[in-house]
Amino acid sequence: MSAPENTAPGDTALRQAVLFAVEETSQLGSITDHTPAFLLPLAGKCLADRIAGRLSDLGIEELIIIINKGADAAAHFLETGIRWGVTIRLLDIPRPSSAVERLKSLNLENRFLLGDLFRFPQIGSETLAQMSCDKAALLMDEKEIPTGWAALTPEALPACTASTPEELLTELKQKGIGGLTTPAPELNCRSARQILSSSKALLNHQVHDQVVSGSAIEPGLWIGSGCVIHPTVKLTPPVWIGENCRLEEGAEIGPNVSIADHCVLREHSTLKDCCVMQGTYIGAHLELDKTIVDRNFLAYEDAETAVAIPDRFLIAPNHPLGLSSLTSGLLGRTTAFLALLLTLPLTFVICLVRLLLYRRKPIERVECVQLPAPTDSMLWKTFYWHRWTPASDPKSKIFFSLPFMRMLPALPDIAFGRLHWAGLAPRTGDEVSALPEDWQHIYLGSKPGLFQLSEVDRRRIGDRSTEQQFSSEAFYAAARTIKLDFDILRQCILPSIRPPSQQGDTEILTLLTGEDTFDSFHAFLNEQLRQTTQDLSKDRINEIITALHEAFANIVKHAYDFAEGRPIQVHVNSQPSFIEFSLFDKGKSFDMDSITEPDFSGNTSGGFGWFIIKQSASHVLYSRNNKWNHLSLVFDRQTTGALKNEND
Repeated sequence: MSAPENTAPGDTALRQAVLFAVEETSQLGSITDHTPAFLLPLAGKCLADRIAGRLSDLGIEELIIIINKGADAAAHFLETGIRWGVTIRLLDIPRPSSAVERLKSLNLENRFLLGDLFRFPQIGSETLAQMSCDKAALLMDEKEIPTGWAALTPEALPACTASTPEELLTELKQKGIGGLTTPAPELNCRSARQILSSSKALLNHQVHDQVVSGSAIEPGLWIGSGCVIHPTVKLTPPVWIGENCRLEEGAEIGPNVSIADHCVLREHSTLKDCCVMQGTYIGAHLELDKTIVDRNFLAYEDAETAVAIPDRFLIAPNHPLGLSSLTSGLLGRTTAFLALLLTLPLTFVICLVRLLLYRRKPIERVECVQLPAPTDSMLWKTFYWHRWTPASDPKSKIFFSLPFMRMLPALPDIAFGRLHWAGLAPRTGDEVSALPEDWQHIYLGSKPGLFQLSEVDRRRIGDRSTEQQFSSEAFYAAARTIKLDFDILRQCILPSIRPPSQQGDTEILTLLTGEDTFDSFHAFLNEQLRQTTQDLSKDRINEIITALHEAFANIVKHAYDFAEGRPIQVHVNSQPSFIEFSLFDKGKSFDMDSITEPDFSGNTSGGFGWFIIKQSASHVLYSRNNKWNHLSLVFDRQTTGALKNEND
């Protein structure tokens, strides 16, 4: 990272930037379902990367990003901003119309830079210095249209009535705020035309202070490591090719083509003025011009959205297998195969008995949607999995719904990789289509499993509602790990063969924030305390409940800002000497050391909840890993009335 450029003398330099990353609907359609447009590669680096790096060079020290879609993906990529030498904060809002209101609530003290994460005009040090000196200034393009960037003072915001960023800039312009003109071209990723234009400008070195990542093997030709290129491939500069790509015989690439990592271009394919996104397969003899290609989606320059291509021999996702997924898949399939060999005689006997009793096929095939799947239902593939044909008498229904019995007919499906041990419930095409849009989106990105987290949660709190099932599936889709799969299997299979009083296992509750969140949490909490705290005094139990209520309320209030539909998971680990409650959430992180002691004089009201937590719990641990906050509260069984005695 280069040293910051001089922006302005004295104290007028801009050190803080607020960037809007809001949009109602994406013009790129399904291409941005999983990756926001500002994270799509432009000649090797996404626009968010280029903006953060350039602003850091210009002396900006803090970036505050207000975003309404793709917050998790943005947080995963941007992290804390340390790689650019800046501090980054993400503020998630429900809709674009809340953007300006969220901006006003920041209570900024000094002049700041306002920007757009989807659009980046050319900003030089002289331009920024001039914007810093003016009380307020809008950055305009050569047609005198606002670019989405401006330098403002906090005093300019309260009088504004706008709700969206576009309305705010229009209102400021109408109030006569001065403007500065920035030269073309600019970088823009809101539409296919703008992405293609931006990529072309970068490859031809037309954007000031923006470089093409990687080293050029010759002028206008960048090839990443691990690429396999047939000698007959024709490359017409400028062309940028990422890592681990394969270009086969007779392919013609260029000019103005950018190909991201892990792509395959079959023989005699032709690309001109194209952007190919990561992990894309392009079939033989396919000619593409002025097009964005992302897996099985095409976005033409003049099109209003992306088009799904159902023919996988033309274009398709190119999935490299990761070591962890390969290992876990082989382990599950191998286990299923061994179990199939051991239980095959028993399954045969049960089938024979059911055939004689009911005079129909003992096992039925169910056609379900193969996961993961694209959002377009026309592209869904299906698979068959096997289960016992439903019995008519109640006793048989209960018997064949036991975990061990459910497992028997499905073992071949797991062994052949069609089904997993743990995942989301297999659903037919009609069942998936009937799901609400947000639930369907979560479901299509996960995997089907014989045993589900929703079963565990349903048994623990007795809630069989669709809302509880949605919260369980949303959490599993966001946090699935091999460890979580093992926990699901243990709690689905082992409860039927272990004594209820056995301690040492972890109980799990999954919730989404909403109207009934606290009721579900308290029901689960009361059940766990009733089962595991017979040796504790009533005062100690009340302390534990109070501390956990404060911790849970802090997640809803501070980590999620009362936003609904956000995941929280609670783990309870009961041991002979202590009880540990672990709370997981994906909200904002916090610094435990920055929390001050409460003021008992009555002048302020903050800090009392955290004081109660620290006084009641024997140990308090906080960590953040893989975008999840983890708060662990350990309560020793020998400690009684700690909080009460200390305050007496």
